Amino acid sequence: MIQVISPPSAGTSIEGFSMDEAPEGALVLKGAIVTIKEMNLQNVVGTAITADNDSQILLEGLEVSNGFGIGTAPTVLQVSGNSTVTLKDSYLDSNSSTDGSTIHVDGGSSLTLQRTFVCNNNSGATGTIHVAGANLTIQSSILADNTATQGGALATSAMGEDNTITIENAHFVNNEGLGKVAFMGT
Repeated sequence: MIQVISPPSAGTSIEGFSMDEAPEGALVLKGAIVTIKEMNLQNVVGTAITADNDSQILLEGLEVSNGFGIGTAPTVLQVSGNSTVTLKDSYLDSNSSTDGSTIHVDGGSSLTLQRTFVCNNNSGATGTIHVAGANLTIQSSILADNTATQGGALATSAMGEDNTITIENAHFVNNEGLGKVAFMGT
């Protein structure tokens, strides 16, 4: 596992990074300002990437496949603690979790998906993307063939706060959740 913990004014850039079979997640970012390009993660157990404590992260060209989430933790990405993450030109494929989502955004954080494919993921509980008191923007992206117990592609829960979800030029194809719905809000 790699941890990047930096003061808010610092900036870090990582390019051309690959990891296979990480047993406890791959990357933890706390209070970090980081740009990561061309990262490939396979067979990660636990949350592949965690962004917390006001982190500002750009993930471009990220590929995550065959990951497995432990417990209620998300498989690929956890965004919390007022963090801002942009996931651009990326591909999340064939990740699974027994009780968590593939991507989880909460705590007043923001996630933007741009030109990203989220396909063939299996989330045992809330949607492939779960938003709880946070902001989500999906632009020119495809969510296809994802399954979850609640809300195949997308599920929301407010946790006492509002969610803001913006979807522009996105395609939701063959996602399945409880009752065969692609989206579920609470």
